[in-house]
Amino acid sequence: MNFDVGIIGTGSIAEWWHAPAVTFSSQTELVAILSRDKERGYSFLKEQQVSTASIF
Repeated sequence: MNFDVGIIGTGSIAEWWHAPAVTFSSQTELVAILSRDKERGYSFLKEQQVSTASIF
């Protein structure tokens, strides 16, 4: 079973813990990120090498 995951926020905990854990697992996919700053959201996804997630 696969799980789609969305992360709220682009701070250090999301950057260093949540996103790497989600992208490491073969059973999860990062599909959305919620950021107060859309440009920061794009930057966050680029840093995490995720190109298919939506930014809200």
